[in-house]
Amino acid sequence: MVFLRAHVVKLHTHGHLKDLKITPPPSPTSSPTPPSDGEPANTLKQRLKDALKPFPNYSTFLFARQHWLDGGTNASNRGELKLVKEVLHDPDFHGQDVPANLDRLRQRVIAFNPDQFSSSDGWRSGSVTISIPLGKPKKKEASFPLAVDYAVPGLQSRSIVDTVRRVISSDPNAINFHLHPFREYLHSDQPENPPERIYGELYSSDAFIKEYENVQQLPPEPDCDLERVVLGLQFWSDATLLCQFGDQKLWPMYMFVGNQSKYERSRPEMHAEHDIAYIPTLPDDVQDTIRRHRNGRGGSKPLITHCRRELMHAVLKVLFADPEFRHAYRHGIVLKFPDGEMRRAYLRVITYTGDYPEKVLLATIRQDGFCCCPRCEVEKDEIRLLGTTRDEEIRQEKRRIDTEQRRRLIRKARKLVYEKGYSVNSKKVEDLLRAASLVPTENAFSEALAEYGLDYFAILVVHILHEFEIGEWKGVLTHLIRILYSYDANMVYELDTRYRMVPPFGDYTIRKFRANVSQLKRLAARDYEDLLQVAIPVFKGLFPEPHDTAISRFLFALVDWHSLAKLRLHTTTTLSDLESATRVLGQAFRYFADVTSPGFQTVETPAETEARISRTLKRIQRQTQARSQTQHTQGSNLIDTAVTKRKPVEYTLLRPKLHFLGDYPRTIRLCGTVDSYTSGIGEACHRGRKDLKPRTNNRNIEPQIAKLVTLHEVMRIIAHRVGQVTWLRKIRARNRQQSREIKPNDAIVMRFEIAEDEKVFVRLSQLIEGRGEDPAITDFRVLLLDHIAARVRNTVYELDRLQYDTSDHGDLDIHKNRLYCHKTLRIHYTTYDMRRSTDSIKPFLSISADKISNKNSDRCNIMFRAKDLEQDRLSDDFSYAQVLGAFGFMDPADVIRASHIVPSFHKGRAPVYSQESCCYDVEGDWNGFMVNRYVDRDMMMRYRGGGPGHLDPAQSLARQEYPNPTDHSSNTPITQTPEGLQEEEDQDEDDEEDENEEGSESEDEPEELVDDSDDEMPYDAFAD
Repeated sequence: MVFLRAHVVKLHTHGHLKDLKITPPPSPTSSPTPPSDGEPANTLKQRLKDALKPFPNYSTFLFARQHWLDGGTNASNRGELKLVKEVLHDPDFHGQDVPANLDRLRQRVIAFNPDQFSSSDGWRSGSVTISIPLGKPKKKEASFPLAVDYAVPGLQSRSIVDTVRRVISSDPNAINFHLHPFREYLHSDQPENPPERIYGELYSSDAFIKEYENVQQLPPEPDCDLERVVLGLQFWSDATLLCQFGDQKLWPMYMFVGNQSKYERSRPEMHAEHDIAYIPTLPDDVQDTIRRHRNGRGGSKPLITHCRRELMHAVLKVLFADPEFRHAYRHGIVLKFPDGEMRRAYLRVITYTGDYPEKVLLATIRQDGFCCCPRCEVEKDEIRLLGTTRDEEIRQEKRRIDTEQRRRLIRKARKLVYEKGYSVNSKKVEDLLRAASLVPTENAFSEALAEYGLDYFAILVVHILHEFEIGEWKGVLTHLIRILYSYDANMVYELDTRYRMVPPFGDYTIRKFRANVSQLKRLAARDYEDLLQVAIPVFKGLFPEPHDTAISRFLFALVDWHSLAKLRLHTTTTLSDLESATRVLGQAFRYFADVTSPGFQTVETPAETEARISRTLKRIQRQTQARSQTQHTQGSNLIDTAVTKRKPVEYTLLRPKLHFLGDYPRTIRLCGTVDSYTSGIGEACHRGRKDLKPRTNNRNIEPQIAKLVTLHEVMRIIAHRVGQVTWLRKIRARNRQQSREIKPNDAIVMRFEIAEDEKVFVRLSQLIEGRGEDPAITDFRVLLLDHIAARVRNTVYELDRLQYDTSDHGDLDIHKNRLYCHKTLRIHYTTYDMRRSTDSIKPFLSISADKISNKNSDRCNIMFRAKDLEQDRLSDDFSYAQVLGAFGFMDPADVIRASHIVPSFHKGRAPVYSQESCCYDVEGDWNGFMVNRYVDRDMMMRYRGGGPGHLDPAQSLARQEYPNPTDHSSNTPITQTPEGLQEEEDQDEDDEEDENEEGSESEDEPEELVDDSDDEMPYDAFAD
């Protein structure tokens, strides 16, 4: 047991502490220890020459790296800038050393294998053969075979074992692999609170620890006493279109090594993915083959679907039934790791990520079948029980397990299809398989690895991107827009207006909504996430009561569950909260479907109607290709008249993705948090493959992309080696002149950052002159000097109240009467998952000596660097801000984080004030604001409490309590909910009323800020 930091303890299995890094490990781009001055120069030259192979010189390598990796893409400007900066400006670059033609050198680089590479590493082109069942001939029909073999060309694959060897021997990421799993615990300062388990990385998950412990129990290998370790393999596969126009697509399968931290593995610039195969699609001429062998009769839709399943598992058998991979799975392979130690590594498949159609293929079950879940045999009419006790029982009692009984059932069904001529969807086959929604396809994982203990149902993990963000939440958002159309179409326009007025937050946390949200055009998963995080204030007041309150509660249940499910670090408490949130979410879904939605006559949105008409016309055009032009036109007119009417749409709870939401707590306990295996990681890899398409000739692109991927991999490894040697050379030359001082990371040490330049300043006298009636400038100088006095004397200051008499301000003087202004304040903070992050606050204020203008901001937030004189000249940073209607000064070091403030749109704006002020909005200030506690995961944990990375988590805000209704299946709306949708109210009264209210309020009663009127929902989704 080793203490890493206060409250957090790591407990390693079997006492291994060897790879435990108390200090941060060197990154793949970090440099080794500088050489001593006594090292011969010719040694470095020889090392550089060896690292450059097969390049003849350093200049050729620089130019080729830029040309092959960064040139020739759509980002031509970026490539040109990189060419100038990293190649032409390099002092060691000499243009005369670069050959005129790099084509031959390119081929040598692709075929080049450094010493660490396996001789068999590389792509293999080939085809896979599937057996197509043809059935039995009809009466009086010529006989034909029961099945026919069909070869599908275009498979690009490479050995998993050889890829692992290359990764361990040559990949710079391998230096940071965690080889020994551990359990991590959060200890409380209070002895009565037991330690809490922390769930995060894959290599600290129960699944990884179980595989590691099983490996240690295996019989010893002959003449081998090497240490045994587990390499946890994670796989992604998903088809993607390579262009916006056309149907050219790629179906890659990526492999990741789960021993690498998820924080590195999820970053595209780390290149942690390894392309294993490009899966071919079923060719269109498969129907020609079927018709040729079935007396001209084509294959039915169930038969073509069966062929696609057979193709997928034929490809998987090539990869996972490979004798070398099976041997490595059972007996391990001996590898030399970056630390120089020889170990026996056992390969284990831990997770496989794909969308629902992909999971259906992998699990060999029917899509949207009677039992539609790949992890349990829940029936469709039981999906609505999400969050109930019965739902938990179903997941346990009907959990899918790869048993011998299941395999015998599949073999029996295949015998009916392939030997007795029954069709794949015949009653005979249906009677065998329908109860569990199985299909007559042999599962490749089961055939290859079941005897070694792999249950392939357990590796099919959840993924929140497809199942919730563009799944359930997208469906809810679409239906809410339908409700608005049915209630009042003007409310749809109001919805679009409100979303456009939501202010952005952070660099990429909440982006600006510019298009009409109601059209849902070209939105990515991140956009749907942003829409959910700000949905409560946007939708509030758009619906009639009591539905408006019910919908607000439903939105709270959605955003609360989403924020918990996406945590990058879970504890025992937060997982318990997630289970409670799942119960609340299930009840909210049932109430919305059974009570709220039936209260409106919902029909398709105009966009849905247009899309349906377009699909219908395309289908009609395909069916009428043989007809005359006149007949085609008449048919189209008839179809247009029939389908243009908007169809009624009901909201139901019979979707598999809704059922998947109940699997998140169990999956997180088993495999770690969802960001370790989310499909977003694979989607990010798709962008790199799409960038390679312009470098192909657009014909048979899979082999060309495979070569380009190999080229990039080899170039990155060579670049890493060359970078080490060139760094040594530069450091050696620098050490001869002076020793290098290593500075700590400013973001770790500093609480905040404000620029130090003095280019923009405002004279204090000119700022105040002529603005005596402006409430933002009133008492500005007095408050400023009082704040500086408190800072100089190290006493507690208040935002808008004087601590000292004005006579005490005489000792202070503003140097040159200047305040230096800056537009950006960066706040550094520790996140709940014990990482460092930064908030960048940009008030968008332009300040000059004679004018203060307010641009795109509802609040005055000005960062100053003031120079004051007491005895010595001091430099103090401070921020002038408006908080809850009061203007005052604060120390930036006292700011914990930036907050996302959203207007309370349903309360409207206050009248425009007659007197001018630099802080008044031209259209009038909003009557209220909401502080978004769900803007990101760290903010949510600060309000909820219990984040291991936060200061004194036991003393933070009280943890949110969830209702525990006795009947979770009822349609009763949630009434016992977390309190406190706290809204900031603008102080519209005059100064006397403000003072009276302040005098009557107690500082111990912050709930006075809460609007307790009946039209407010009692939720703390947006809290003070």
